[in-house]
Amino acid sequence: MQSRASNSKWRMLAVSFLVIVGMSLPYYGWTPSLTSIAADLSLDYAQAASLMSVTAAMGGIAVVLGGALVVRVGPKSVILAALALSIAGQVLFAHVDGYTGALVARAVSGVAVGLLIVAPYTLAISWFLESGQAGRAAGVMLAGDGIGVLFALVVVAMVLGSVDWRGGLLVQAGYLAVLFFAALFLLKNAPAPETAEERGQDAEGTRTKAFGAILRAVRTRPVLSAMAFYTGTWGLFSLVVSWMPTILMNAGWPESVAGLFSSSSSLAGIITAVAFGLLSHRVTGRRKLVIVLAGITTAAFVGLLCYAVAVGNYTLAAVSLPLIGLAGYAGASLSLTAANESVDGEHVGAVNGLVLGCALLVGGVLYPYVVGAIRDMTGSFAVGFLVVAISTFVLCFVAPLFGFDEGKSQVPSPEAAVRSEVRAVEA
Repeated sequence: MQSRASNSKWRMLAVSFLVIVGMSLPYYGWTPSLTSIAADLSLDYAQAASLMSVTAAMGGIAVVLGGALVVRVGPKSVILAALALSIAGQVLFAHVDGYTGALVARAVSGVAVGLLIVAPYTLAISWFLESGQAGRAAGVMLAGDGIGVLFALVVVAMVLGSVDWRGGLLVQAGYLAVLFFAALFLLKNAPAPETAEERGQDAEGTRTKAFGAILRAVRTRPVLSAMAFYTGTWGLFSLVVSWMPTILMNAGWPESVAGLFSSSSSLAGIITAVAFGLLSHRVTGRRKLVIVLAGITTAAFVGLLCYAVAVGNYTLAAVSLPLIGLAGYAGASLSLTAANESVDGEHVGAVNGLVLGCALLVGGVLYPYVVGAIRDMTGSFAVGFLVVAISTFVLCFVAPLFGFDEGKSQVPSPEAAVRSEVRAVEA
């Protein structure tokens, strides 16, 4: 019985992982061709950056609202709707002929991206939460983000090298259609932590309190700490995937090589995301220490990247990128796990919506746009990267140092874990 339950949750994690990897296509699968897109649509640096910013803005709103939606209708339905929207966004973007049309297409894709972030994370983590393995699910899902960056910036870049950027977007839409049917037939929502009768509550009444769950979650200190850490790291990685390919290609690097090194921060982060996710339950009492150490280390390596860009040493810049990923993903994995374990299982969707939505709205929107605007004003990326280094220090080190505590842990007793396995089999 427990074996069947275990197989179910690992299957759900595997499919959710594939969805997170696929999310990279509507999010930044177009960025390897940013130079061609800008030339084709006559965009300046600020306008080109705004395409990423509007994607992140709409995605951030969708993540926050999607967290409440997941609580109400369940993550599987949200995943299917998001995949349908992502297909529409890619097709629309492939047919635009100007800046306004591109903004609309990116806005549609942004909504899809937001929903594709919160729903798969919630579905995967919900299957593991009651067995005390939320850290494992969070680590694997973060690794999916890293694989997605590699997929979008290297594999897709090679595809775009054989076709134009419009044809490449249509190929991506076809891949997303395959994911839609995989999710339709293979995914299912996790069994409820307990039945409505056990809770003495009406299930429909619980669903109508989705926004109340957000308000309760935002008052939890581990959630606030995770929001700060994720904003800093997500903004940083958004900046890297948005502008580092352009920076390296302007320095004479081939497109595929520039994409490979630009994805190295997320690729290297897979190691620490999975490792610290697996070890999360072993460092429960020392999470704050590990998170703040990860934060200060991330800020230090961003400072190294800033220096490398300022002096034009792009080899040093490329070396600093995987180091940033190793430190940043370690802290992100632990902070998200702590946030999820600090609330009741039914509120995990709301927590993920807050943490990931704030990261997208603030980090994903402001970082690429501000750096692009500073580049237009100064003619250099160095000042923008300095601003990013300072913000990384504040959000990833100072905020967790003074704002984090362990809060209430939802790691279950062995008896609760067994009950969870039984409910999974019955589902």
